Amino acid sequence: MRRLAVVVIALVALSSPARGQGGNPIEIGLDGALSYGLDSPHITTVDIPVQRVRVGFFVTPTISIEPFGALNHTSVSGNSGTNLDIGAGALFHFSGARTAPQPYVRPFLEIVHSAFDGSTVSGSTTATALGAGVGVKFPIANRFAWRLEGALTHVLSHDDLGSSTGLTAFFGLSFFTH
Repeated sequence: MRRLAVVVIALVALSSPARGQGGNPIEIGLDGALSYGLDSPHITTVDIPVQRVRVGFFVTPTISIEPFGALNHTSVSGNSGTNLDIGAGALFHFSGARTAPQPYVRPFLEIVHSAFDGSTVSGSTTATALGAGVGVKFPIANRFAWRLEGALTHVLSHDDLGSSTGLTAFFGLSFFTH
């Protein structure tokens, strides 16, 4: 968890001088998601209207560093579970023009922390996930764009649990600072 925080802070710090000199925008976004687990048992989750929050710092007109995070809590009949996901990705856009559809690829690293408190069992676990997404941004108004992405995520084995793989469709809205 500490390593990821250091990486995110370093990426933000490295992108700050470029943002000030070149006038590169910051992209702030909210995403909903539809996820499907490829491993047995197959688990499908729908998170709308918001599954995660993201902030993209453009290093160049076609490359941005994007920290993201999500916090979910569920409580049922005295049992509860909390998931905290934080990560960072790098978006490589095929075009720097934000006035036209803008396809991109996004490799990412994510830390997933889960805690559960039940009537008979309690505990927590932390795992590392690697993934990649392919998406497109569609401009809808000055400084706004729809964002659609398909991603494959692989959670590495951890705490005596095996690895897992899933597909996610993200659908979101982005705001650009300028």
